[in-house]
Amino acid sequence: MSGSDEVVNAPRRRAWWRRMSSRLGGGIRGALRLRRTLDDAFYDELLEALISADCGVAMSERLVATVRGRVKADRTSDSAVAMDALRAELLGRLQQRERGLRLNAFPSVLLFVGVNGSGKTTTIGKLGYRLRAEDRRPLIAAADTFRAAAIDQMRIWADRAG
Repeated sequence: MSGSDEVVNAPRRRAWWRRMSSRLGGGIRGALRLRRTLDDAFYDELLEALISADCGVAMSERLVATVRGRVKADRTSDSAVAMDALRAELLGRLQQRERGLRLNAFPSVLLFVGVNGSGKTTTIGKLGYRLRAEDRRPLIAAADTFRAAAIDQMRIWADRAG
């Protein structure tokens, strides 16, 4: 991804973060408002808030388990400790890390699946661009024939990738 791509996508990333923070913050504040003790009901509501904020079930379960473990290790029932643990865990997991894409098999096949508007087409386009920059020859195929202009949009991204 080039520097200009990062600049163009920065507003989108900020919008996603604001949306997730709003959903997540509201759910967690609600859980804290209703519960002064960190009991099972609190952790159930925290899990629900995380899932509602699109964190995913497996990730949400890991986050809640981590928070529960830190609270237990600190031997506290203070909700501020739970929130600090959650905040630290989220920030740690969301930090940018260098991730190499290992496509050692030939040919390699990647299948993208997700709900509408989640960024599949954009990601495929960026991946195609990155693969071309590495002197690879990606073949991009659109299978979403139900969405208007899906194939045309994928063609545009493939052309951009070269």
